Amino acid sequence: MLLDSLDVVLQLKSVGPKLVPFFKTLTIYFVLFAEEPRLESPLYCAIKCLPVVSLMFFVLLHGMSFSEYYSYSRKVTVLIMSDIYYVCSMV
Repeated sequence: MLLDSLDVVLQLKSVGPKLVPFFKTLTIYFVLFAEEPRLESPLYCAIKCLPVVSLMFFVLLHGMSFSEYYSYSRKVTVLIMSDIYYVCSMV
């Protein structure tokens, strides 16, 4: 049990710093557009897509595989597809 929690802590220390851009862009989105539920501007669209783009770079930095260890990487690709759909629906 102790070894499992130690593995989680070590994994978090190695992966955590790579997620900083995601948390920063997510914070920027909520600070700028917390009161506006949906705007039809290109700036809003770009800032809304930034957290997912930063997750895309995280996946590129961390790697991707079909093993269970990388299951979150495949889930991020679904988010990227939803961003593409959102941008296309704005046009």
